[in-house]
Amino acid sequence: MAANTREGLAWITRSQAYLLERDYASYARWFLEYVDASPGDCVLDCGIGTGETTAFQLVEKGVNVFGVDLNPVLLNACNRKANDKTLSIGNTLADIQKLPFRDEVFDAVYSFASSWYLADLNAALAEMRRVLKPGGTLTFDVINLWHPFQFMTYLHYRMCKSRLYLALRVANRIREGRPVDELLAPRGSSSWEFYPHTPPQIASLLERFRLDFDVKGFFVLLPLALPGLGQRGNLCKYSPLLASQVRDNPVLKHLGAKLVFVCRKTAIPERDASSTPLSSGRATA
Repeated sequence: MAANTREGLAWITRSQAYLLERDYASYARWFLEYVDASPGDCVLDCGIGTGETTAFQLVEKGVNVFGVDLNPVLLNACNRKANDKTLSIGNTLADIQKLPFRDEVFDAVYSFASSWYLADLNAALAEMRRVLKPGGTLTFDVINLWHPFQFMTYLHYRMCKSRLYLALRVANRIREGRPVDELLAPRGSSSWEFYPHTPPQIASLLERFRLDFDVKGFFVLLPLALPGLGQRGNLCKYSPLLASQVRDNPVLKHLGAKLVFVCRKTAIPERDASSTPLSSGRATA
């Protein structure tokens, strides 16, 4: 619970900073354009967080939004902010990979800025497809491992989690005469793992689930600091051209920093393509 609280508070701080980023706000608006939801529709937000980035905008347009998130701190913040705005959202503490809803109950399902925290994207897609009505739209974004800066970030992330990196840090502290207990203490489980994907990996999954899909590519560069350099490596600060938001062209469908997959479930119900059977005895939305 302490880890959940710590991570939830950290995410709230990050989300507030993101909301002030013009580039991030633009991306969120573009993402919502691909969520096929009309007033009166029932829509599921998988990984709703504090709700401010996407869910609140849909509710204000008359869409019935239900949200799931694994972190109770984020859900409490979402409920509090929604109440402050007199917005109604049905939130549930749940795992995207094990959704507590009946089959085919939502007109649209989406997941914004969440897929790269999922250890098993296959299971998550199976669940999101399961609860989606035939003819409905499933929209989600991924971090593209083919993007050079994303690839560098991922390599840095993996290096920092390696035993070799830990050994080097321990050796450095011992040499400096500093304590190493903090470095060697068990970290416990964390939801902040990082799982980027390549376009063919996602395409293969969607084809397996018999989902028709289109890909939208975004960003030549992300307005983020480079690993090891901090803000000194944030090239987007120095050039409006680099920071410009390029979207939806043939090149970015393969090399964009983020990819949005817009999927349509076939109108005729089909047997689930998942390799493992999914439970149908679930609560209604």
